[in-house]
Amino acid sequence: MLGAPLLRLIGPEFVAGYWAMLLLASAESIQGAFGVSDLIFFYRRPQMVIFITLVSASVNLVAGWLLIARYGVAGGALAALLAAAGAAIARRALLRARFGVDVPLLYAAAPVSAAAANLGIALVVLAAPIGHDALRLGLAAFFGFAAYLAVLKGALWATGESLALTHFIVEPQQ
Repeated sequence: MLGAPLLRLIGPEFVAGYWAMLLLASAESIQGAFGVSDLIFFYRRPQMVIFITLVSASVNLVAGWLLIARYGVAGGALAALLAAAGAAIARRALLRARFGVDVPLLYAAAPVSAAAANLGIALVVLAAPIGHDALRLGLAAFFGFAAYLAVLKGALWATGESLALTHFIVEPQQ
């Protein structure tokens, strides 16, 4: 994977944080993708933000209690990932129930496919017989991001979709 060699360049002791870094990056991706809907709640139903926060905190506490003792920092990061997923599920349910906004599950297909392409290309480049580690890492990052952009743009173009949230209203609001 790309992260461990990058962390090793900073210092060998940083490699221990590799799994925590991946899990927290995944949690942040979920929050970044689905957290924008909090703006709807802030302006229309502020009490729902408290509920979503309680869901997230509850999942984080229970998962942290179960995972940290066994997996340490990575367990704490996994608890944060589960909390972000729990909050995203709560947001999705509340958006549908309170505002008639239904985000199809396939909405995330283009970004997930692009992320898979990014990872696949980066792994292929990392396996290439390039002698210099820094060059190999740089090429893996460059071609991985290029693959991400190409697949994302291609999928959106092919489906005629957009990542805008404007077309998810399924019933009129009063």
